Amino acid sequence: MGRAWGTNLMNPNPSLLVAGTDVTCNAGVKTTVLDSGASPLIAAAAGGGFYLVLWTILEIVLGATAPSAIVVTLDLTTAGANQDSYTVTPDQLINSASIVVAPPLYVPTSGSIWYPTGDRVKVTVNPTGQAVTVRASGTRALLSLLQGQ
Repeated sequence: MGRAWGTNLMNPNPSLLVAGTDVTCNAGVKTTVLDSGASPLIAAAAGGGFYLVLWTILEIVLGATAPSAIVVTLDLTTAGANQDSYTVTPDQLINSASIVVAPPLYVPTSGSIWYPTGDRVKVTVNPTGQAVTVRASGTRALLSLLQGQ
């Protein structure tokens, strides 16, 4: 994709998303555990196509009965839900366990999502069968917009 001479091609600085409090995620409900916030939106400095990479670390506490599945999803407020998702491997779902999962999540290159207005980034957790708690102390994500082709 061509760019005009003199276009700012610098990638925005990475953003660190940190959980503020422990979050209870009820079974069958997508619950937001990390949120980039409504202002300012995550945006590129110039048009031409950027993609988002989110390196997440989530500490999840399972109850006396573990859920049968946990899905972690990357959602965008304007561009839509379910941009990318990760299903926790079943062998980690052990009764009363505290687990750490670190899925990288990704939004494909777009010339319109990130410039000129940007979008709000949310990470959600949806357990199946039983509730879980996402601990603030072990939960964070590094968010980067990178220049695509």
